[in-house]
Amino acid sequence: MQTILKSCLALILFCLTLAATTSRADEWDKFNGKWTTKKSGDGDRTWTQVIEINKGKFKFRILSTSGDTRLYAEGDLKLEKHGPFNALKFHNIKAGESADSLESVDEERTVIYQMGYDTLTVAADFDKERETPPSADKYTKSK
Repeated sequence: MQTILKSCLALILFCLTLAATTSRADEWDKFNGKWTTKKSGDGDRTWTQVIEINKGKFKFRILSTSGDTRLYAEGDLKLEKHGPFNALKFHNIKAGESADSLESVDEERTVIYQMGYDTLTVAADFDKERETPPSADKYTKSK
């Protein structure tokens, strides 16, 4: 009897683990791809931000109006839940002026997000005080 009970418990745990893994994989499918937003600052300064996500990894670029890369970063991405909020945690970050000049960044960033139809709205820089003010940006998925 105990052997049957242990076998059933093991089967239930296996099924729960498989369901959680499948759910996470399905969740990443919504994020995978290239997301862009246009931003503006002081005066007439404008730039484009691009996030490329692929199964828990990210590449982030800030592009000038002429398309030159001004900042490049890459690292790991984790999906989290903070109360009623969905969050993305950026960690193991390396950044530089290009993919060839990366240095480790001793910092993690957590942003709150809301997923829409081909849109990703992100509330950034609310996790701690930084030089840049907090912002909410709507990224559009490239097709």
